[in-house]
Amino acid sequence: MRGVDPGSLLLIVSLASPAAHAAVSSPQTPTPAGISPASPAATAKPRPVRWALGVEYQRDRFDYRFENPSSFNTAELVPHVFEQHYDADNVWLTGRVRFMLGRLDFETEGGVTATTTGVGSDYDTFYNPDGNVIVYGTTADTDASSWRAAQYVGLGSWRGLVFRVGYSYHHDRANFRPSDTTIVQTKPPSSTAFWNADRETTVSEVHEIRVGLERTFRHSPSWQARLTADVAPTTLARLTTILPDKYPDPIVFIAKGLSVNAALHVARQIGRWHAGMVVSYAQAWSYQESNAYHRKALSGGVVIGR
Repeated sequence: MRGVDPGSLLLIVSLASPAAHAAVSSPQTPTPAGISPASPAATAKPRPVRWALGVEYQRDRFDYRFENPSSFNTAELVPHVFEQHYDADNVWLTGRVRFMLGRLDFETEGGVTATTTGVGSDYDTFYNPDGNVIVYGTTADTDASSWRAAQYVGLGSWRGLVFRVGYSYHHDRANFRPSDTTIVQTKPPSSTAFWNADRETTVSEVHEIRVGLERTFRHSPSWQARLTADVAPTTLARLTTILPDKYPDPIVFIAKGLSVNAALHVARQIGRWHAGMVVSYAQAWSYQESNAYHRKALSGGVVIGR
């Protein structure tokens, strides 16, 4: 090999070797013996389970309205409207758990009330063929109780917004106390009342499949606010009226509609604990007034958890 400098030949051979090529192209910081670099999966910590218990007061109003043929002192069926209204204000004991399964965020929440005194009304209006309009019914104190449960799943986020879906169930039960029942007629005009001790129990069950968003705001490492908003376009409300002294079987009506729910959670971290408050609002509308369910509820409370 004439004309080749031995030093240059040694340099060419060294650079051509795999070890030298790796050292030149991928310089690395030496790793101490016995220690291997940790992978991102190994260093990632699972999100801890968070839970909270709370007490809240809710101002709650809901009503049902249905149209169906019926009769009052007539042989044939006549147009008839059946309406119930409830003032279901109550104190709730609530609970909430947030956790992860795989890569999905889950949130389970629920609440229950004690039995308390509410107000309920139940009126039937009959439109007789002779033009007589008859309104029969009562407004009475009720022994009312409620419970609810909901499950949400986070689907992902975009620019700080978290998309979620969920299912919610709300159960209200009212036992009417004995009260005056009135009968008002227009032809001829008259009004009568009598003491009515017949038993009446009503059960309202509301199913909602919700889709919504949530957003978390941090004012400081200690303070955090979370805003949630959900809509349920396939709300299904089921009203069961039980009159054992009049009818052998329960009377069931179903209404469909749209509901919205929103809540603001504000919490302060104190060591391993967090304490704060929550304000929520709910409203429901029906698609048909002949089979209608409406609701308005506003609540506020305090929570503590870890």
